[in-house]
Amino acid sequence: MNFNEMVRNCWEAAKLSDPTAYLLVAESPAGIKIVKAVFHGAQNSSIIVSCNQEGDTRVQRVNTPYMDCLPIRVPVPISQEESLTYLYDAKHSDEWKSVTFRKPLGPVPYNALYIYTYSNDRTGVVSYWAVDSTDGSVFQLF
Repeated sequence: MNFNEMVRNCWEAAKLSDPTAYLLVAESPAGIKIVKAVFHGAQNSSIIVSCNQEGDTRVQRVNTPYMDCLPIRVPVPISQEESLTYLYDAKHSDEWKSVTFRKPLGPVPYNALYIYTYSNDRTGVVSYWAVDSTDGSVFQLF
């Protein structure tokens, strides 16, 4: 399964747990072997779902809300795999450490973004590059 398929499996598992659930964030380390997603649930709860490449899911409910993200409306026009094309076309390497799919709360309004984390192991410098899931624009986040 690819990133978006695992997110969809997470969503289906979250909806079984709570039909009102909506996606806030999904993330995976490089290699995309597992995705962890957080959903808003009823009564300000959070539903944390992980899915591996085989489609196996694990659901955990937490009685506190997850903050700093806006709901992600699906479907999104650009998949995570497609976002890599935009990222690489913008001359970024394939040495990213993780990808996070989220719609940041602010202070600037953004569409849902695929955010790639790069880390230079030698210098310790970390940078974040975003790909807009609606138009493929690539820009650095600070």
